[in-house]
Amino acid sequence: MQIMNADGYRGIFEASGHKLNDNGGVLLWKLNPAFPSVIWQIFDYYLAPNAGYYTMQAACEKLHVQLNLNDSVVAVVNRQYESFNNLMVDAAVYDINGMQLFKQSSQLNINESDVKETISLAAVLSKYTELSFVVLNLKDAKGNPVSHNVYWFEKDHNYQEMKTIKPAKLDVTIIKKEKDNVNSSWTIKFYNSTKQIAFFVHPKFTDGKDEIFPGFWSGNYFTLAPGESIILKAAYPNALIANKKIQLKLSGWNRDDEMISEIQ
Repeated sequence: MQIMNADGYRGIFEASGHKLNDNGGVLLWKLNPAFPSVIWQIFDYYLAPNAGYYTMQAACEKLHVQLNLNDSVVAVVNRQYESFNNLMVDAAVYDINGMQLFKQSSQLNINESDVKETISLAAVLSKYTELSFVVLNLKDAKGNPVSHNVYWFEKDHNYQEMKTIKPAKLDVTIIKKEKDNVNSSWTIKFYNSTKQIAFFVHPKFTDGKDEIFPGFWSGNYFTLAPGESIILKAAYPNALIANKKIQLKLSGWNRDDEMISEIQ
């Protein structure tokens, strides 16, 4: 259900972003449910952000790279009133075993409040009938990562093959810990050192077996190709975690729930 939630909300806001200057925006009817539910919300009854919250958040970022699903063309959406030069778009396609099937890069300039199309993947994706992953990365003129996005495709829309994705183990490094009068926050790096796709990874803070809510992450439910990394920030209210034995755990589509580190 989290995957459906993520893909659905991403589709809504990326479709709107593709027509950035032709529509007035998107209105969500319901942010959270009045009772436990698995659909129609970005925050659940227990105050946990659903996966759709994070894909929606990414789709609305200031500079965003996406794949337009109507024609399989990679596009960059600039929501800022500022132009950017020498952006680099990297598009790659991987099979279910983590083997890279295709890669292409494109440099572009984009005007303020603009959408710029670049690499077409239509011919590439039409060749593969089995499950494949499209990995998109956008970097600024200095080579710093700006936007990361991943899609999964199967020509006949039969995704049973997802059950056979081989396990991927991530290297996790806590870069920094900060604390103010209200929140404690951690900056954490996740690195995929394996040759497999790390698909739909969910980091979380727990007190024993129970996940702590609410927690605020800069991103979550992410996918990393072999050799890729991501740096995320997690913040939790001090009052919520005081005098608790906090652990960082990782779960994911192709990995078991695992305790990575004790936080405090």
